[in-house]
Amino acid sequence: MTTSIVLRPSGSAQWTRCTAAPGFVAELDAAGKLDPDTGSAAADEGTRAHALAQTALESPDPVGYLGSDWCADVPVEMVAHVRGYVQHCLAAASGGARGMEEEVELFYQPSEVGTVDFWTYSERSKALRIIDLKYGAGVRVSSDGNTQLAIYAESIARVLEARGVEIQVVTATIYQPRVGLGVPSTWVMSRDELDVITSKINEIAGTILSGGETVFAPSETACRWCRAAALCSTRAKETLALTELTAGVPSTVPEPADLRPDQLARIVADAPAVERFIRDVRKFVRAKLDAGDGERYGVKLVEGRPGNRRWRDEDAALDYLEGLAPGESFEVRKVVTAPAAEKILKALGVLNKDEFAELVERPDGSPQMVPLDDSRPALGDSGFADLDGGPGDGLDR
Repeated sequence: MTTSIVLRPSGSAQWTRCTAAPGFVAELDAAGKLDPDTGSAAADEGTRAHALAQTALESPDPVGYLGSDWCADVPVEMVAHVRGYVQHCLAAASGGARGMEEEVELFYQPSEVGTVDFWTYSERSKALRIIDLKYGAGVRVSSDGNTQLAIYAESIARVLEARGVEIQVVTATIYQPRVGLGVPSTWVMSRDELDVITSKINEIAGTILSGGETVFAPSETACRWCRAAALCSTRAKETLALTELTAGVPSTVPEPADLRPDQLARIVADAPAVERFIRDVRKFVRAKLDAGDGERYGVKLVEGRPGNRRWRDEDAALDYLEGLAPGESFEVRKVVTAPAAEKILKALGVLNKDEFAELVERPDGSPQMVPLDDSRPALGDSGFADLDGGPGDGLDR
């Protein structure tokens, strides 16, 4: 048993695909080749939102708590988002058994625990429902086929079933208020279907933890949050192979017109992985430069192009300008964005959705190039006239 590896539910999208990643990261960690995982501001913000939600749900008046003086030091936006999550949880529970921020043994690694944000059980419908709050404002996370949700659902289901509870239906929801329209994403399955899914997860985890045969399988999903992504030779080889470059420093890069259609299609499809790989390498090398180890990598830091001019002191500049040209306006008045205004009005409890909608419009999305097997319907010929070939255009799947 490989005890130095902890297979966290939040990383399951990685380790269920790239089974060699956990061992590789543990090996590099042990050798001191990776920077410590110290978290981030976004992670701290998420922790604060979860703590606020837990305190509210445990109070006699959850919604009222979020409008009390106890939340005076919490950003208005966070209070509004957490209030929506709390109301969603209360509506889902509707009198049934429930739990929040509950630690459960992970069925595939009982020595470790995971935290289920919220769960509720209906005796009448024999249904278990879990709700996962994701406070991040970056990538939208879908509930369908989500291994993290499956792990949480299976782990809490086993706890309840050990108490004699019968479960026939499982519903798993992701509540992510800061992405898109904030509409919850829900995945419904039978208890038997969940068992099939988690049996496979259990098998994969067993192979990893027992030191069995694992494989590297680089992909956008598997590599996105991998701490060792910049040091993965398999990922590097697959990335460089996209343009048929050698393992050494390329002397030339092929012109698009010189590539076959199948090569161009593969590059378009895998461009996000290539771009992320390059960003990861730059981030890794920059960290080594900052640590004084730049010569080893053949690079150095130099002063870049000067930034745009700006006022040292805006108040002093305004006094000076108005003194030279009385009557002229040197201040720009700008209305906050529609999403920011909506959050403020929600927090104040004065939002009229119909009136607000009359003032807002949403432009159509820009055309994107994707592989032919993408599930979205193709645009008509006119849609392609808007592609301008700018950085990143059409390369996001």
